[in-house]
Amino acid sequence: FLNVDGVRGFDPSLTLRVPFLNVDGVGDSAASKASEFSVKTRHTICLCLSLLSVAATGWSIESFETPTRSWQLRDHDGPIRVMRHQRVFDEAHTGSGCELIEFEAGQGTYFHVVHSITPSLIHPELAPQVWVKAERPGARLAVRVVLPHTKDPRTGQPASLLVLGSEYALSGQWQQLQVTDIPTQVSRHLRALRSQTQQPLDDREAYIDLIVVNTFQGTALNRIWLDDLEVMGQVQAQSPALTNAFQSRGTRVSLRGDSLLIDDTPQFLRLARYRGEPLTLIRELGFNAILTDLPANSALLSEAQAAGIWVVAAPSDAPLGPAQDQVIAWTVRAASEADEAQLFQTAARARQLKPAGRPVVGDFNRVGRSTLTQVDILLTGEAVRNSSLTLRRHHDWLSARGIDGDRRTPLWVRVELDPAPTWRRQLDMLSLPSPDLLLPDWNQLRSEVYAAVTAGARGVLLDTRQPLQGGPTDPRSSLVRLMNLELQLLAPWFAGGTFSRVHHADAMLQVTQVTTERSRLLVAQRYAKDQQIVPAAPTPEPLSMIVPPLAGAARGFRLGGARLESLYARRVPGGDHVSVEQANPIELVVLSQDPLVLNHLSRSLDASLEERARRTNSLAFYQLGMSAESHRRLVNAPQYQRQFDEWRKQLQQAAQTQQNGGHAESLRNSQEVMAHVDAAKRQTWEQQLAGIDPQVSPTFLSFHSLPLQRELRAHTSQGRWSVNVLAGANLENMASAERSGWTNQQHQQGGWHTEVAFIGAGAKSGQSCLRLACSNVALKPQAARVSPITIQSPPVEMRTGQVARVGFWVKVPRTLEGRDGLLVYDNLGGRDLATRVYDGPEWTKFEFYRVAWAPGPLIVTWELTDAGEVWLDEVSVQLHEPPAPSPSSAPLPIQPSLTQRPASQRPIALSPRATSGGVASQGWATNSSR
Repeated sequence: FLNVDGVRGFDPSLTLRVPFLNVDGVGDSAASKASEFSVKTRHTICLCLSLLSVAATGWSIESFETPTRSWQLRDHDGPIRVMRHQRVFDEAHTGSGCELIEFEAGQGTYFHVVHSITPSLIHPELAPQVWVKAERPGARLAVRVVLPHTKDPRTGQPASLLVLGSEYALSGQWQQLQVTDIPTQVSRHLRALRSQTQQPLDDREAYIDLIVVNTFQGTALNRIWLDDLEVMGQVQAQSPALTNAFQSRGTRVSLRGDSLLIDDTPQFLRLARYRGEPLTLIRELGFNAILTDLPANSALLSEAQAAGIWVVAAPSDAPLGPAQDQVIAWTVRAASEADEAQLFQTAARARQLKPAGRPVVGDFNRVGRSTLTQVDILLTGEAVRNSSLTLRRHHDWLSARGIDGDRRTPLWVRVELDPAPTWRRQLDMLSLPSPDLLLPDWNQLRSEVYAAVTAGARGVLLDTRQPLQGGPTDPRSSLVRLMNLELQLLAPWFAGGTFSRVHHADAMLQVTQVTTERSRLLVAQRYAKDQQIVPAAPTPEPLSMIVPPLAGAARGFRLGGARLESLYARRVPGGDHVSVEQANPIELVVLSQDPLVLNHLSRSLDASLEERARRTNSLAFYQLGMSAESHRRLVNAPQYQRQFDEWRKQLQQAAQTQQNGGHAESLRNSQEVMAHVDAAKRQTWEQQLAGIDPQVSPTFLSFHSLPLQRELRAHTSQGRWSVNVLAGANLENMASAERSGWTNQQHQQGGWHTEVAFIGAGAKSGQSCLRLACSNVALKPQAARVSPITIQSPPVEMRTGQVARVGFWVKVPRTLEGRDGLLVYDNLGGRDLATRVYDGPEWTKFEFYRVAWAPGPLIVTWELTDAGEVWLDEVSVQLHEPPAPSPSSAPLPIQPSLTQRPASQRPIALSPRATSGGVASQGWATNSSR
């Protein structure tokens, strides 16, 4: 016999049972005894036989004798609910094992399952075949044929087509299905396609790479068993370029739907912004990938390979070295519309680089359909924490990102760890004691991350503006590590699960269901007013949910504690009823009966318990200390001193318990203290604001910045406020506005109609007010890529340390939809400190304070970001004039922390100017549409 160790498709771990003669004379007769012999032996026999006809061909086989599934569930055109997909060992055609797929189907025509094979050149003797048993006729075999020299204009990848084989015609019996005469079928298909498209189609080096079975047999229950997959006459294709796989020589990276697969395994990416940290530290903190806006070099990739970290980097023409397969995607950025042309060029260049064909990640927020066609993955996100953007609106906005008709671009979401620079400057001017005060609380970070993940994100970038640090007591490190441990535990659901919304009668509760083949994850998130500023306190009442039923008895388990906690769950009319006592603002519940799922969760929780207990205790100590200090500095705040002392003792006991091995008890006690601290902060914050809009002052945008309001009050209580110094503030007529320096930009975008005019009826005061209105008249409206209407005030000069009070009156006849509504901001606070207005049928006054951190102008901007109507009147800017200092007076508490205004904060141009989305209108009483 020939040595066939090199035969393609051989797996020495597999064995195959076949009828075989008993040649040793021992045991049962030859006619009734099945003997086992290795696949290697069978390959040897087959190779010898194949040499008689086609010396260059081989045969590939999958005998389904191991427990690991190999068929993958793919596309379908009707509702499908998979009930079982596993290897079974009681229904095989030959040997012991086969693969069973059991599902319920609604109206449709196909449900494809696929099996990858070594790419094989098509030729007359190529003949894939598989044995099938089903309860009804109708299943059909096919193969995917790839044309490596023909480009699909929709995807930019090699074109492909399905070639059909025989159809299952029995019921309850095994039947072999085959695809034969593939070259003839391909030629017939191509002739028809050339006639339809009038385009040249090149079939040189065409190959098959997928075996496809349409398992759909009709509505209701379908069962199908698959066994003994063989590919006769296999000749390996030399340099295949897969249709929807971005494949390199080593690591395989592909997109399936909106999921990213690495070596055929769905991945949920936990990305860190690379700031030069050791990649071993990145790995220790729980990340599995880094993102950098710079090209990666060979040294970084070698370090990443050693640390087991994937890399997403800017495209580079330079050779990347032997570790180039660590690059799993290229990133391109577009900060504005003007960057889009350059983005298209960069994306096109990235697709030509090695590693070949990696997906392109677009890092931007507002996109149009043309932009989405240039990228494979969308990275987006806004600064939510400490802003006026609510988590609920942020979630809804993320859910709609990347959707173009029935197609959804895979989504990664950016979550900021550090405060917005403009907010930080405002607080620095008021003598912020420590920047660590502005770190997010644990429950605040969790809320923002889950708002992103439940919107369908397949990756989260924890973005930072400074390098991450190590150390078990560093609060930033503990926040990041604990969040990554939780995301890693739930990665099987977030990487490839199907997201759906579960209806609940409570409008403030959002329940998201993530379904996989074996289980469901429920993420119940309770929203509260301004929780992006100060976390909501736990609710005392239980959480009750009814979700669509699973097959079999319902079993529910709660995550978030030391170990799996069994929940009360029972079958009721309409689904499975699950309840949680003493629900937290975020609850995680797994519904499953599969021991593999439950064992995975139990093992993972046990493995991380010691670290979770230690880091949670350290983080609780930190948050308690910060809260106690902020309460001490507040005026007229509830004094929690006794409770703080009790909670501190509880944490000390938890630390001692943890050192003695009581990790579960330590974790529970530390989490309890964190909940108490959150409740105390929320109560104090609400009492301090007493109904005031948090956007009035930058000091209201965090619990720990509340004491700085005393500094601001102390400063403004001395001296006096000026009269209104804003030119043309009465908004009475076009001539006055133009002379005063007000500007009006109306961005022309497809289907949008805009109107800016002075109207006399209904003004707040005087004879006129300013009316902004826009609508979308397109048959298929698109979200505005830039705000349709932008109004800017004239500049008001300010001195370093001077305080400005900005006021304006707004009337909104009908509630504004969209994420941002009417967005009002200034150049000192930027969009991060913007006020958002969504409704108010009566005239309502808004006000905010700003501190100048360098000499320069203050300019206020109003943006109508979506369809709707807004009236604006009585705009004012007042400057605080402090009293003349006496020789003995103490210096003012407001001190400049910077001396030079960066380019991003320099005065913006006020004259009307052209934009890539259209031309800004020159006058005031104007309409524009296209």
